[in-house]
Amino acid sequence: MKTKKETKIKFYKQIQVEKILLKILYAIILICILYNILFLINTTISHKDYFSLFGISIFVMENDLMEDEISKNALIITNDDELDTNDLEIDDTIVFEKNSKIKIAKIINVQADDGKTQYIVKAIKNYYPDNEPVVIGQIIGKVQLNIPVLGVFIKILQSKITTSIIIILLILKLLYNRYTYKMKIERKKKKINDWQTPHGGN
Repeated sequence: MKTKKETKIKFYKQIQVEKILLKILYAIILICILYNILFLINTTISHKDYFSLFGISIFVMENDLMEDEISKNALIITNDDELDTNDLEIDDTIVFEKNSKIKIAKIINVQADDGKTQYIVKAIKNYYPDNEPVVIGQIIGKVQLNIPVLGVFIKILQSKITTSIIIILLILKLLYNRYTYKMKIERKKKKINDWQTPHGGN
């Protein structure tokens, strides 16, 4: 049978665990809010559909066409600060925009046409290269780093469902804080009234 002291210790430990979990939840919510604010500001100013800051852009691999080099749902980071033809060569993996779509492929050949450098690109799993070559103006950046699975987290952050949940949680948190504040005031008033009310006497 548990003693009163052991029960008390267990109760305090439970409170500590709950506090830690709440702090983690608040941290996640804060990260989501900050990312979404930065993403909104960034895309509004730059008129781009992707996150780009200080010459670095972030993407998520949406398919398995670049496996085994880049897995599906990998987080992709590119360096696109003043990119020119001297920065690109065969076997580089690039992110480019064609027909309003973001694509990721490997440069397999470089050619010149009418004084313009053109890049022949191919996704690893595609048998044939892309029908049309890519020019420097279409290239967003060269892939510097890819982190497997982490792209899922970015998808969650950018999801409208996540944004809706965050807004609901914030509203609930504000309502809860307001309720606890009111209860605290009521308890203080009750204590003052109890203290001022005479008890017994002749």
